[in-house]
Amino acid sequence: MNIESDAITSFSGDYRFLSNFYPASIFYDGLDFPSVEHAYQASKTESRMHREMIRDAKTPGQAKRMGRVVVVMPGYYTDGFSLSFMENFIVQKFVKHKVLRELLLRTGERQLVEGNSWGDRRWGMVLSGGVWTGDNHLGIILMLVRGRIRQGVYKGLE
Repeated sequence: MNIESDAITSFSGDYRFLSNFYPASIFYDGLDFPSVEHAYQASKTESRMHREMIRDAKTPGQAKRMGRVVVVMPGYYTDGFSLSFMENFIVQKFVKHKVLRELLLRTGERQLVEGNSWGDRRWGMVLSGGVWTGDNHLGIILMLVRGRIRQGVYKGLE
């Protein structure tokens, strides 16, 4: 993937709202989660008890750590469930929360890349030796949702 010169490559500072760790109420499986990260980690497991424990994690980082030790439902990664869940949670975050929606729209047409130093090449990209590598699924989903918001695809869901 080519990275454009004006791309947003860090979901921190002015662009922290793009991070899955940013506070935003997300509804999943009859439960309200405090962030996309909480909801995503809970979506990995079929255990209601584990979902509730992840929901109650004090921070998104704690929820992420808990999500690493749950039994992941079969096919979660290989059958595209993880991408579908993430898209659903991102839609909720930016459609339900007007302030966040406006901030996302203000990114214009800029490419969104979850650049990171922790080695996540699935959801983001890593810069090494001047070369970006990774799938950037989170950035792609954010840009997809941004475009659909502009097109009015989610009208009535606000």
